[in-house]
Amino acid sequence: MADSDPLTEEELTAIKTASAFLVDAPPGEINDIFSDVRVLVGDDLLERAVQQNMVVDAFEEHNVLGYITATVPGYNYEVIVSKYGQLKDGRYLDPRGKIAFYFDHMSAQASVEPEVVETNPETGPTRTALDDAAIAYLKKHYPRGAVTVYDTGNDTYTICIVSNRFNPNNYWNGRWKSTWTVDRSANTVTGTVQIQVHYFEDGNVQLNADAKLAATPKAGFPEAQWATSVLDEIGKAERDYQLGLNASFADLAGSTFKALRRALPVTKAKIEWSAISNYKVGNELPKN
Repeated sequence: MADSDPLTEEELTAIKTASAFLVDAPPGEINDIFSDVRVLVGDDLLERAVQQNMVVDAFEEHNVLGYITATVPGYNYEVIVSKYGQLKDGRYLDPRGKIAFYFDHMSAQASVEPEVVETNPETGPTRTALDDAAIAYLKKHYPRGAVTVYDTGNDTYTICIVSNRFNPNNYWNGRWKSTWTVDRSANTVTGTVQIQVHYFEDGNVQLNADAKLAATPKAGFPEAQWATSVLDEIGKAERDYQLGLNASFADLAGSTFKALRRALPVTKAKIEWSAISNYKVGNELPKN
């Protein structure tokens, strides 16, 4: 069957389901999910779906939602691939380098030859001040992270922060993602924080947490000082949220989880699963 042949209704349903798995893949695991999907739907069907851009769209949605980062050839920093920098021709904006680049979502590679783009000269100094302050904030709190600051119009700016920790050899991966909208005229800062952690040693446990936060920077300062104040307030809001999460986890481990089950079974002894046949319930299992 040719790659260009339209998919049947049954095949479309299978690809839509597979695409949903890809979009919702935990941080750093989309290629593993892609391999699993290949087993489920078969090489032939998956290849036809790739040729018809159905799977590519799932990769793109996953990457954009997850703030995947790209290093554009010739530049020594990472830029976040997000909807705020998505251009109409399919390219993505790097406001710091004042360039636009194509991004291959399946290989996670930026185009070799980016193009220079024009930026707003009136708002450029404010965006640059926020970017400089954000870089300093990132080095202090997210040494493995990335930040991109966008001019989103009407004297507003969007600060995107992402920090990934991938440790598949120890069965866990995680991501911190935050998005902050800065209104220069109103001197307000509002944002969202999203945390996703996947632990998969002998099981499948996921943490998905998010919160809406707000901050008020100091007014009346020159751009550079005001931008530093913005990031200081963002830092306080993110720190308070993280401390609140830590307290919640401590409460879960110390009281909530313990209240859900007995510390020991009614026999007052732990079950030895390797010797389950020695227990009455073990002897009865083959009879059922």
